[in-house]
Amino acid sequence: MPRPNLGKTKLTLTVRKDVLEAARKYIPNLSDFVEGKFLELLYYVGDPVAARYMSGIMGSPGFEPGTSASSRRRHNR
Repeated sequence: MPRPNLGKTKLTLTVRKDVLEAARKYIPNLSDFVEGKFLELLYYVGDPVAARYMSGIMGSPGFEPGTSASSRRRHNR
């Protein structure tokens, strides 16, 4: 059964192979990770698109723009 689109657009990125392989060890869903980083940038520059998607996250304990759960997990091996 195909996954729902949810208004998402396919994106092609070019990344160094060794960087991608290393990142996949720590980041199970690269699409969600990259989307989150885009939203962090948009939040930082004050773009209203970020507010639409991050409003539920902003009140959550531990939210800090510029960090991610995956970076914290990496240190807890």
